[in-house]
Amino acid sequence: MAVGPESKFWDICFIAEYPNVATFIEMMRDPICHEAMAHRQAGVIDSRLIRPRQMSCGAGFANPDAVVD
Repeated sequence: MAVGPESKFWDICFIAEYPNVATFIEMMRDPICHEAMAHRQAGVIDSRLIRPRQMSCGAGFANPDAVVD
C-alpha cells in the first residue's frame, strides 16, 4: 500500500458513481438490494464504504492541460 496502514490489505476495489446522494439512499432502502447485500457480506471478510467528495482538478494533479517537466 502506497499510503495507509500496513495492517490493512485490500485486493479488490470497486468504484461506483451515483447521480446524487438521494439516488444512493433510495437504492440502499430497496428490499432487493438488501437481499443482494447479504450475499455480498457473506462473501468477504472485510469491506469499506467510502464516500469521497468530488473536487476540481488542481494545478498539476489530474489536470490534462498541466505541463509536466
